[in-house]
Amino acid sequence: MSGGFFDYQDYRLTDIAEKLRLEIARCRKGQEYHVYEQSFLQEMVSVYNLTKELEAKLHRIDWVVSGDDSEDDYCELLKEDLSEIEYDDPEKDVDWINRYPEDSY
Repeated sequence: MSGGFFDYQDYRLTDIAEKLRLEIARCRKGQEYHVYEQSFLQEMVSVYNLTKELEAKLHRIDWVVSGDDSEDDYCELLKEDLSEIEYDDPEKDVDWINRYPEDSY
């Protein structure tokens, strides 16, 4: 069945997280119109990281309630998914900026 309980809307979190991460990178590199206070920029980073975790958890819940995985699978596979999350890393800002041309996002 491959999920579908959330009508695949949980994948929107991927788009939201990527857009937020790009905004963070552009702000830190001085390429964005908005200049945010450091405390607000840190809040954006925190929300990005939380969104990545929520994305992983919702995806796994989707597979359980859709009948693809068991509850035990959820626990095991979630550990793996969470270990693979690419959390915010300022060293990768240039990579994020280069990943998306100016006209995208």
